[in-house]
Amino acid sequence: MATDGSFTSAIGDAAQSTYLTSPLLSPPDYPPAAERVRELYRERFGAAPGPSALYGYEAMSVVLDAIRRAGRRGNNRQVVIARFFATRDRDSVLGRYSIRAAGESTLSRYGVDRVLGGRAVFYRAFDIG
Repeated sequence: MATDGSFTSAIGDAAQSTYLTSPLLSPPDYPPAAERVRELYRERFGAAPGPSALYGYEAMSVVLDAIRRAGRRGNNRQVVIARFFATRDRDSVLGRYSIRAAGESTLSRYGVDRVLGGRAVFYRAFDIG
């Protein structure tokens, strides 16, 4: 989805019936740990983090955890990959998830945006599955 509004500002009358889905949620829809990460980000960088910041944070965190779980073999790419794919019931800033065999997570909460005034505006969260 274009975050610059190029899509949402160009759809005209279709905006009234357009819903956009994304893994991005509103801040209250994340676990409490997410607010702590946002606070630390604001303290460190002097600005609020962007909507994808939690996903970047968690991506790095789960990879570092896979390296840690690889122990002395943490410099072996295949071992680290195996540890990543062995991630189960991980509590994170995004919620609890596991990694499936094809590499996707079991996170199942998504955000829905409505188009208002030519912009995507968070509408609600929903769970699949």
